[in-house]
Order: sequence, then structure tokens, then C-alpha cells
Amino acid sequence: METRICRRPGAFAILSLLALSSALALDSPRPMPEYTDTRTVEELVRAAEGGGGRAMAVLGWRFWNGVGVPQDDQKAVEWFLQGAEAGDPRATVRLAWAYEDGRGGVDVDLERMAELEETAAAGGDPLAMCGIGLTWEVGSAYGVDYAKAREWYERAAAQGSVDALLSLAHLYRDGLGVARDPARHRELTAKALALANREGAILECQDISALAYRFCQGDGVDRDPKEGMRWALRDVELGSSYGMNAMGYIHYEGLGTPKDYEEARSWYLQGVEKGDAWSMYMVGYLDQNGQGGPVDSMAALGWYRKAAERGEEDAMVAIGSLYQNGLSVEVDPAQARQWYLRATERGSLDAMVSLGWMCQEGLGGERDVAEAREWYTKAASRRNARAKTLLGLLYRDGRGVGQDADEALALFQEAADLGDAEALAQIGYMYLEGLGVEKDPGEALSWFHASAEKDCAWAMRMLGYVYYNGLGVPKDPAEASTWFRKGVDLGDIPAMEWMGDLYRVGEGVPRNGDEAIRWYEMAADRGSGGAMLAVGMMYYDGDGVMRDYAEALRWFHKGAERGEANAMGWLGKMYAEGTGVTQNKIRAIEWLEKGKAHGLKNADELIQQVRDLR
Repeated sequence: METRICRRPGAFAILSLLALSSALALDSPRPMPEYTDTRTVEELVRAAEGGGGRAMAVLGWRFWNGVGVPQDDQKAVEWFLQGAEAGDPRATVRLAWAYEDGRGGVDVDLERMAELEETAAAGGDPLAMCGIGLTWEVGSAYGVDYAKAREWYERAAAQGSVDALLSLAHLYRDGLGVARDPARHRELTAKALALANREGAILECQDISALAYRFCQGDGVDRDPKEGMRWALRDVELGSSYGMNAMGYIHYEGLGTPKDYEEARSWYLQGVEKGDAWSMYMVGYLDQNGQGGPVDSMAALGWYRKAAERGEEDAMVAIGSLYQNGLSVEVDPAQARQWYLRATERGSLDAMVSLGWMCQEGLGGERDVAEAREWYTKAASRRNARAKTLLGLLYRDGRGVGQDADEALALFQEAADLGDAEALAQIGYMYLEGLGVEKDPGEALSWFHASAEKDCAWAMRMLGYVYYNGLGVPKDPAEASTWFRKGVDLGDIPAMEWMGDLYRVGEGVPRNGDEAIRWYEMAADRGSGGAMLAVGMMYYDGDGVMRDYAEALRWFHKGAERGEANAMGWLGKMYAEGTGVTQNKIRAIEWLEKGKAHGLKNADELIQQVRDLR
């Protein structure tokens, strides 16, 4: 679907939907893509001044995408408003999409978006019909109804919409409102491709880029990244940000060309120049992960905010994650929750999963596993693989539900079938521990390897754990370190802590305190309270480094700020003993009380010991 956006009410009066409905001709021919109009800007302006709704729609599209004119959301929406008032279906659907994301001077209004899409669809615009189908599919305005989504996609397909055929194929691929039918999925994809390849075919930009992704991913067609690139470049030639995003994806993943993050970034930046929200999100994603440059969470946050202002729900989820984990901003669970809720209003399943996790772990409030289960169930009902995995964990551990290993295993298998790599590893864990299946470390190892092959960092960490402890294989700390390093390469924070542990004790790697601290600090920089605790303990004990109580105190404070109960316990100990600080029993008890609230073991006993000090 196209990128869409908004700000404040524009300069033109908002039209009544009744007036729009009467203005649109119900038997009007299918609108042609705007790029097919070769008139100059001056010619279009003259036609628009003469009341030409089509010219208004084309002018709006050019300003929206920065084609032949500077990209300008405000001017685009002004032209869309005039075109809608003149009864042009294409201007009306473009205006609807401005309301979806709050772009170009109008506020986000999903009800208005839905009404405008229906009005444009009444005017015969298949783009609007596809938009309505998607709205029903994701539930952003009406609630989810796959039957109605399919009905609207079928109406658009009858108008010759490639995008509609691909959307129908998607429903059959994933079994959304219909039985899963791989043969029907391929059949509809083949029809879409045949329609796109028909001599003289005129396609919407999103039709072209959608085919690029299908070939790159082997989705309904034989995988052919080179063919995918051909379709993407065809879209780029039309000035489409969709094609630029597809090219960014191709270079990011290394599909038919060497993986090249810098080249991917250059394509996304071209999309940014078009005002494309997804492009902005991806530039931020590259910055956050240090791909094609150094890690820069502050720059990432800036890009995410720009994308979120344009309605990109993945950017909202990313901002929520930054606040949740304290990356480039102070930890703020309330802000994280607010951003996740905004994203759920746009149908984001990832946001639902994140909210469920916050409820499950009590981030920013009391633990509420029942509410967590509700969020997971809502996302899982729409075939979200991650939600199924997390639901499986609740059933495996009996959290908020009756413990049920069989149900857990079934959910993990469903998630694995949907492509969740961690679900494969969770099945491996079931075999490792003998939960619902006969204990079989060898079988567990096979599942962990299958998951690791799909780049699951948790599976790589579990392989490290298996080799470190010699579970079903000879104990091999060196092999363990190899797998932990692979997890680190994928950003796995606990794997960084494991590497710190190995260097601290000299297992599988040479003992090296400075190297241990480097690994712990790497994890600490990413918000790990446990890593902060570990560094503090090394300085307190002089373990591999020069004893330094002041430095230990500093790291314990950092860990305590992250909610690490044991760091609070160590602060209590230091204040109680006067180690590196002036002895202060009151401060010591305060820290131990805080630790108790965060789950510090033997806290009451420690508090009594401090009170007994003379």
C-alpha cells in the first residue's frame, strides 16, 4: 500500500461526503495512473483552473511524490481537496490516504479516510477498492473482516487491478478468511503477472513494486531476484518511492547482488526525498543497527519521528522500543506504551505483541499476564507468528493459564510454519528439557541448528549454552564462544554477556579482564542491567582488573537505575560497610528496600543485618 501522511486542517474547506458522492460519476471509466499524464505543470494548472478534476489529481500526485516539482505535502493535499470537490475519484482516494496518516495539513482521521475511499470506489477507482480491502484486512477503521476484504479485492480485480490480485493471493497464502490454498495463491499471482505483462498494460506504481517483491521473495512465483530488480527499476523510472524502497530492500538483503548497506541507504534516501515514510524508517533502522555506518540511536530516533509523523506504524513501534529499552532516551515505559498504542490504532501486530510483553513483564506498572495474553491472542488471531510463540511460552510455563506443554508445542509449531525462527528454537528447548516430549538433547540440537540457519540469535545463544554445558555433545567452551559471537553479530545482548563471562573466567578464550569488561560494556550500552552489575562486581573484587570501589559504585548505580535488584543489593552492602563511600546505614537500608521491591533474594535478612550493625 502507498505511503500516506497529515498535519493540520488545510486551506480548503473539507467537503461533505454527500456532495462528493453526488459529484462522482458511478459509471466513470477506471482512472489512469497519474504518471501517464504527460502535460506540463503549466498546462495542468490551466486545466485545473478550468475545473479539471483530473488535472488537480495529477498536480497533487506530483507534489506528493516530488515528480517534476519540489516535494510538498501541503500543496499536494490542497490539490487533492480541489480535485475531490470537482468529483475526481483519484484525487478523492489520494485525499483519503492523506487522512490516514495525517499528512499535508490534515489531522489523522480514519473514519474520514474510510468514507473518502468508499466515495472514490463508487466512482470506479480500483485503487480505492484495494484501499478499502486493506482497511478491512488490518482493521484500522472498521475492525477486521477478511470476508469483506476479499469482496473488495475481488471488485478491484474485476477492474484489472494487479495489486488486488496479489492481495487476494496473500489471503489464500496465509488462510485469512479462507482455507489456506498454496495452489490458489500461485494461480492468482500468475494471473497478476500475466496482466502486468500484457502488451500495452498500464500499471499503478505499487503494482510494479509489488511484483518486484514477489520475485525477490519467491512469493507465488519462482524466486528470481534479478527479475525482481528489473521490476523495481521499472518503478524507479516512474519516479516512484515504492521502487526506491524495493531497490533498498534488494541491496539490504543482497538479493541477486552483493549485500551493501551503503547502497541500500542511498536508495532509501532517494525515497526520503519523495517524502516516503517507509524510506525514513529504514534510514533510521540502518542508523540504529550501525549498518553502513556507526551505531547512532539519536539519529535513528530523529528518522523514526519523521516517519511516525507521516503515519508509519513500524516507526511508532521503533520509538516505543527505544523508550522501553532506554536507547538514546531515558527509559520511559509510559512513553513506550503510548507509542505502541498509537501503532495498534493503525493495526500494527508488532505493537500488540510489544504491549503484551510490557504487561507480561510489568514494565511501567504491575505485571498483568491476563492482559498480556489478550494482546498476544489478538495478534495471534491474525496469524502473527511472534504472538503465537509468546502465547506458547505462557502455556509452557503456566503463566496466566494452566500449564499445557501440548498446547505450547502446537503453538510453537504454528509459529514455525508461519516463519518464526525462534519458534523452531523453542521446540528445541522442549526436547532439551523433556517438556511434552521425551527428553532428547540430540533432537534439541537439530532444532536449534534449524533456527540458527534462519538467523535466530536466541538459537545461536542456546547452541552456545548447549556446547558450554556439554548437553548431548562433548563440553566445548571454544565452540560455545563461536556461537555466542554469532549471536552478538545479530545484536543479541545476553550473548554479549556470555562473552564477558567467558573472558572473565578464561573458558574457551584466554582469560582477560579488560576484554571481559569490553563485552560487558557492549551489553551495558544496550541497556543490560546484568552487564552493569557484572562490571561493578569485577571492579569491587579486583577480578581481572585493578580494584576500584569508586568505579564499582558507579556501575552498581547504573545497574540499579535499570532496575537490577542485585545491583541495589551491592549498593546496600557498600553503604552498610562504608566501602568506597561514607558508611550510611539509612542509605544502605533504602537500597536494600528498593532491591526487595525488585525481587532481591534474602532482602529481609540483609536489612536486619544492617540494623544490627553497631
